[in-house]
Amino acid sequence: MPHPAGPEPSPGRHALRRSSLIAIVDANPRHGRQIQAALCPVHPTTRYADARLALAAFRDAGPGCLPGCVIVDADAPPFGVRWLIEEMRRHQALAKIPVVVVAKDERAMADAVECGAAAFLVKPFRPSAVIRMTEVALGQSLDAQWDALPPSRGQILRKTKAVFDHISDIIGTGAPIDYPSVTAACLPLVDAVAKDDFHDILAAVSAYDDYTYVHSLKTAIGLLLFGRAIGVGQADMELLAAGGLLHDVGKVAIPHEILNKPAKLTPEEFTVMRTHVERSVAILEEGRRLPRGIITIAGKHHEFLDGSGYPYGLAAPRLNDLARMASIVDIFGALTDRRAYKAPMSPDNALAVMAEMAGKIDQHLLSMFREVFLDSGMGRPHERSKEGPAPSDSMGGKAVTRTRTRSA
Repeated sequence: MPHPAGPEPSPGRHALRRSSLIAIVDANPRHGRQIQAALCPVHPTTRYADARLALAAFRDAGPGCLPGCVIVDADAPPFGVRWLIEEMRRHQALAKIPVVVVAKDERAMADAVECGAAAFLVKPFRPSAVIRMTEVALGQSLDAQWDALPPSRGQILRKTKAVFDHISDIIGTGAPIDYPSVTAACLPLVDAVAKDDFHDILAAVSAYDDYTYVHSLKTAIGLLLFGRAIGVGQADMELLAAGGLLHDVGKVAIPHEILNKPAKLTPEEFTVMRTHVERSVAILEEGRRLPRGIITIAGKHHEFLDGSGYPYGLAAPRLNDLARMASIVDIFGALTDRRAYKAPMSPDNALAVMAEMAGKIDQHLLSMFREVFLDSGMGRPHERSKEGPAPSDSMGGKAVTRTRTRSA
């Protein structure tokens, strides 16, 4: 049953696509559990018995901890769903959260539409209807945010999100990832970074609640910035974009309660989380026409030059520049991303922390990353590095910033 002082979290299962937190507001424990059970395979949930408690929790939550959708019984105490929606609309951070109303009859359904509900359920309903209406509401929220972008930028987000979701779906069936379809979705992103026209994409995606997708897209952009600074060819830029988008694909198998835990992981949980790298490699090795460089990015982005990384404990001689670039971009993203358990670090502070990791990450590549990602101002055209970078013919097996080749 819901705790009188706050939410009752769902147990969670596995991390699947569109893993938005869903808040359920219903005074009837049986009804609340029914909705929770329907959503549990897809979304983490939190449940409240009182709309006032729910509203107070929403107000206190940080931007990265807000629910992606609220499902409310039309008669939720103390004043019903209309009161909750009106109160949410008074707060800028809550105003755009979509609300699904659970109505008992057609009259209540009409009231729900009038008061601004994104979708509604009429009792009795099937579990599949709960999932469908939740996805309708989430889709409306996402469309509203991305429709405000210029069409080309909105297309980038929709294409990459669609292929990201599709990958999660096909992994569950055991089918291989089709690399050409991934690169096709990434082509507009490659073009945007090449033209220095990606900043509003970063701003738009940063507020999105699917952390794995957000982190993966930001990793793709970071790797593309590296590639642009080095001067690699189109095929390698496509590899970098696809590699960033796919580098954490193994997280699809990590339990939700670990992947989305709103606190630091225990040692036991971190051991489970670490398995995402080997799971990613296993999934990608089954892919169709997948360049080896994609697997290098996924398999080695947590390795350190001193051999203290995971999962293989590889040291400098066995880490080529592609692996080193992936490590830098992933660490920078982890430090600057907002999570439920931490505020984002500023880029300056993140780079300062990384500068202290001289034995673990490549400082020459970090200097290049700093120049292209921060020192150039993000909004201004970036000059190519003049320090003799040798563009590679195959990012998967050759060094990209030095003339000697390192092992992949």
